[in-house]
Amino acid sequence: MTTFLPEQIETLRQLSDLWPDTPFVLIGANALALQMDFQWRQTNDLDFVISIALEDYPAGLATLPGWQRRREGEHAWLSPTGVKVDIVPAGPGLLAAGSLTWPESGYRMNLLGLRLAFDHHVRIAIDDRHYVEVATSSRPLRLRSCLHQMVADGVGVVLSNRGDCPCAVDNHLSWIQMTAGMAS
Repeated sequence: MTTFLPEQIETLRQLSDLWPDTPFVLIGANALALQMDFQWRQTNDLDFVISIALEDYPAGLATLPGWQRRREGEHAWLSPTGVKVDIVPAGPGLLAAGSLTWPESGYRMNLLGLRLAFDHHVRIAIDDRHYVEVATSSRPLRLRSCLHQMVADGVGVVLSNRGDCPCAVDNHLSWIQMTAGMAS
């Protein structure tokens, strides 16, 4: 199992201080690595889902000293310690709608399964004052063969509509971000 790097710990402290009363959950490869042997997949980035409306995004993050948006999309940030951080807003209204459309890019992101990250997580202490909620996966990872169908028991994917998936589905999905919580 993986532990957090020092630069990730400082990033987590900053987010915990910024959003003390707003639910946010670590998802993605680091969430999985904290719970199972994931040594084959090294990652420094942190992926979060936060319970806010799209209109409230980025929920004060842009006002923190040293935080910068990355070119990869509206969800993509760089912390002052150099950690890549992806943050997806998923408040109750967005979860009920099942998707969001980013205002600048127009990309549509499927939020199916993210509710489970809020419902099924564990609290991990960062230090005596800070903690992070981490989405849990209680079943072995099982992936299907096509990217638009990539789901797992207890672990899922966030997909956005960039239109370049070669699969013939009505929601052509290409951007994939592992997240805990979607059952197949």
